[in-house]
Amino acid sequence: MSQTRRPKGFLASKDGLEQLKARKREKGYKYEDIRKKANVTLDQVKRLFNPHWGYKIGSEAIELIAGILDLKPEEIVGSDVWNSVPNAPEQQATQADWHEICLAMLEKQKRLTTNQLMSADEDMKFELDEIHVPLALVQRTKPNRISGDVSPEEGSRLYEPTYEEKQRFKYEDFLAQVLDAGVGQSKGRRIALIGEPGAGKTTLLQAIAFWLLEDKNKNLGLPIWISLADLQGRTIKEYLLQTWLENALEVARVTPEQENALLELFKSDRVWLLLDGVDEMAGDSGLVGATHASPLEAIASQLEGWVAKARVVLTCRLNVWEANLNALENFETYRLLDFDYPDQVKEFIRRWFRSRDVPAERLHLDKGEQLWAELDK
Repeated sequence: MSQTRRPKGFLASKDGLEQLKARKREKGYKYEDIRKKANVTLDQVKRLFNPHWGYKIGSEAIELIAGILDLKPEEIVGSDVWNSVPNAPEQQATQADWHEICLAMLEKQKRLTTNQLMSADEDMKFELDEIHVPLALVQRTKPNRISGDVSPEEGSRLYEPTYEEKQRFKYEDFLAQVLDAGVGQSKGRRIALIGEPGAGKTTLLQAIAFWLLEDKNKNLGLPIWISLADLQGRTIKEYLLQTWLENALEVARVTPEQENALLELFKSDRVWLLLDGVDEMAGDSGLVGATHASPLEAIASQLEGWVAKARVVLTCRLNVWEANLNALENFETYRLLDFDYPDQVKEFIRRWFRSRDVPAERLHLDKGEQLWAELDK
């Protein structure tokens, strides 16, 4: 006998949104205050207060937010919607379900991977979409032949891998041209983002993930994030069918029907596999060392069958990529560059010290101006 369940997600109604805004003003809350008091994510709060985005949130989050604002859930979403019963079985994975599932999984991952500096006091922080370094399509160059005797130190330096910059992209151009329009040799299907530690690879990958989901009408695709350090000896296929799907559907055991639904999703050519931290697989003895010489070879061997039907964007530290880049020769390589000096560096500092929710004349920019003055000496 089937059990009656509410829909998996809700949007605030027009009247509900007015009540939300009114209670927020009455209590003097900011989004961050609501997040802390309700013990929900900041993304959930923002989505509830911005129903025009089209992103639903679950009933539990609705109840928690309603409670701290002294509202009832049905006052926010409407009693007819709150008490409605879905027409289809819960196991049926519709297109809208996958969109919400992928978004929920990304929000969980974002909390785990976001630098704590990005979660500081609300008056001194900014969102991911304000932090972008330029990228360059690069190609590794062959070292020149050296004649004559050279010292060991000079020889090591001469044979260090170098990259030729083919084309430089601003962040917005990279999204529009490479990922959306599919410009390039791989048509946007196989992309490697490389850079030094701290260059912003994970931050960029997160921005790409949320960009894919920001507008349902564009139908750009469905991102599935895998932190490669979490594989722990499993293949990507095993991780998807076991850990990711169980967590995404919030079930104790995945059914064959649910596995088949995921396979069909991959075959629909709408999945983007976002593989973060190839370099973090180096200690994964189950895949690297025993059967493959390098993390890159381990990844290459797993992009086959239905998994290979996904578009793939991966991140990797420069030294690991250089060690055996031929293993993924069908990937186009984009290197994260430094901020352009002085314009982007100054803008970064300005945004970092910018205060939110206050008139322009009260912006607390003194510290930022002092920092820039010291850097610009």
